Amino acid sequence: MAWQFQGYSQNHGARRNLLLHVLTVPLFQLGTLAVLSSPVAWWLGVAGLLTMVSCVALQGRGHRLEDAAPAAF
Repeated sequence: MAWQFQGYSQNHGARRNLLLHVLTVPLFQLGTLAVLSSPVAWWLGVAGLLTMVSCVALQGRGHRLEDAAPAAF
């Protein structure tokens, strides 16, 4: 975890990127809960998966606004 925090200010300095993270992290978490509830309602799993993929894509676009590229994982 320490290596992630070392470059945090460089990778999360753009305000639009921070705003995207503020919006997409909770949505990603809700998508995860929806996927976990898919045995109850299959459509929640599909909606949750689409939400999660969309959130990751939006965060990727937000990281393009930064001066320093994020570390690959």
